[in-house]
Amino acid sequence: MRLRRLRIDDRESARLIHHACLQEGSVFLLDYEPSWSWNHYLKHLDTLESGDGLPDGRVPATFFVATLEQNDEILGRISLRHTISTPYLSKVGGHIGYVVTPWQRRRGYGTLMLKAALRQAQSLGIARVLVTTKEGNQGSQTIIERCGGVLEETTESSAEPGLRRYWIPLSSEMQSDTETSSTTEHSHEQDH
Repeated sequence: MRLRRLRIDDRESARLIHHACLQEGSVFLLDYEPSWSWNHYLKHLDTLESGDGLPDGRVPATFFVATLEQNDEILGRISLRHTISTPYLSKVGGHIGYVVTPWQRRRGYGTLMLKAALRQAQSLGIARVLVTTKEGNQGSQTIIERCGGVLEETTESSAEPGLRRYWIPLSSEMQSDTETSSTTEHSHEQDH
């Protein structure tokens, strides 16, 4: 498995996954507007990552897709926020959001994806990562706990009832064995 940025040739598969996720109540393509061209959306992701000109309440964030190395099939997405300096992110959103493609679930990819995202967070200098999930999402709770997540609290507020907040400390010796290793591609390979 590897993490990479979305590319121009991902348009159809990413839209298909996005539609399937929407049917379940989750979002695959963050900030996606169907009226935008695919190139415009990829440029939007570049802007989010660079942080240049972001509106108030937004922070720099990198959008990755996780793919199989042998055939480049998209397994899911990772959203890595470079900081959680807004009230929403520090309470609810956290540093990392992830979605496993519906037809790829229960195969261990979520754990591999989160481990790869943690390595990316560490490369940004983040010392500990906040990851949240809803109470009752046993799959996500298991993934977070397998990756070293320590439950801080379960919120009971009216804004986000039953939200489990986990902190994952990032050590200088993060595990990189062959079973959990991944590579990261850095370009969008856009047609301009």
